[in-house]
Amino acid sequence: MGRNHSRASEMTSDSASTESNLPLWATRLISLGLLFHLTAIVAGVLAAPPASDLQRGVADLFAPYYGWIDQGYSYRYYSPAPPPTPVIKAIVHYADGRSDETVRIPDRNLKPRLRYQRQLAITNALASELGSARHQEDGEPVTWAWAPAFARHIGRSHPGAVSVTLTLEQHLIPDPDLIAEEIARTGRSIDLDDPRFYTVPQRIGDFPCEGS
Repeated sequence: MGRNHSRASEMTSDSASTESNLPLWATRLISLGLLFHLTAIVAGVLAAPPASDLQRGVADLFAPYYGWIDQGYSYRYYSPAPPPTPVIKAIVHYADGRSDETVRIPDRNLKPRLRYQRQLAITNALASELGSARHQEDGEPVTWAWAPAFARHIGRSHPGAVSVTLTLEQHLIPDPDLIAEEIARTGRSIDLDDPRFYTVPQRIGDFPCEGS
């Protein structure tokens, strides 16, 4: 029995060794890929402000790679201050006489918070799409990609909807001094949803949806 067990162990070991063996060229290629990726990540970390010209220059060499893997984020939190947060208002129109319904994206009440981040990614995509449309020449037709898809999603989640009007506004970051003054004066913080912290809504467009 001991001999059989030893032979079985050898066969298992040989099988695992055969399955794990890769050609030399493949091993080297994987190693080079990992080395390139780790170098790019470290370069991106070191290039975040404050950084020297050399550190930023090295990171610039990997700029196409950062775009390809969607890795262009700050590694030292929001310093300097982040830009305003894009907020999408979707006004849902119904065909049965119901009043219009407004949906705010991102929804602060979403749980878990990862879903909020997903919605924030959608608003950034729509804001980018609107910015691209504005740079088109007058009279040139706008080709939307994200906006119609988002309208269709809203329609599926709101039975009876026939169209969705999308608008974009930016939620501004209040000045810390203003918050400190408000706390000193009233004993409580300011309302971050105050209209003064939002830009004028910009119309993206009206899109049909597949309500049911």
